[in-house]
Amino acid sequence: MGDTHSLSGATAVTEDGAVNIHSEESVRVAELVQQLDEAGITKTVGMWSSGWFASFAEDEIVTLPSAAWMDGTLRAELPDTAGDWGVYRLPAFEEGGNRASNRGGSNLAIPAQIDDEGVVNRAWDFALFAMTDPDVQNYMLREYGLFPSLKSAYGADIYDEPQDFYDGQAIYGFFADVAENIEPYRYNEIQTEINNAISTELENLRNGNKGPEQAMQDAAETVASRTDRELA
Repeated sequence: MGDTHSLSGATAVTEDGAVNIHSEESVRVAELVQQLDEAGITKTVGMWSSGWFASFAEDEIVTLPSAAWMDGTLRAELPDTAGDWGVYRLPAFEEGGNRASNRGGSNLAIPAQIDDEGVVNRAWDFALFAMTDPDVQNYMLREYGLFPSLKSAYGADIYDEPQDFYDGQAIYGFFADVAENIEPYRYNEIQTEINNAISTELENLRNGNKGPEQAMQDAAETVASRTDRELA
């Protein structure tokens, strides 16, 4: 739920380390999932599976709320769908609300566990090369759909170029505009526990076993128990 927390400005973990995934914002997201299910416009299929890609190719899934880096995946995996795609801003939770979000892929880190100074230095040199050179960033964008987090890269011609895969839409300039409005969202060391608990409880929600508020409360309690943290 990092995408939706980013939309609302909420955080999964508070500054003092307490679990916050049972917040009002989280319950609103769960309510939205329930509403989409009840409207009959959702499909259950494993992400990144062959069935998932087949669903796009066969027009069984026609909308995907995801990150800008999905561009490279779509172009590589579904070349026959060229011209059928377009991009638009995420829907807001309320009129005039934020419609920009982040789903990772915008930073690199060197693990603190690495104690070999030579390895650390080489990793740092690579990070500088990959993340701070506009030409390198835009090469990765053009070839692999990896949208830069480096704002100085946005002045290149590619941002104004119509993209055939998106029926002539200049998606990279669009992404650059959206990036200006992303609320901060901090991933953390217990993100896997958070993601797993939320996925489990959203499945309980979709199966009719729990309501939105109970599902998010149970997810928060599961994470707090497994990570020895307090609830916000």
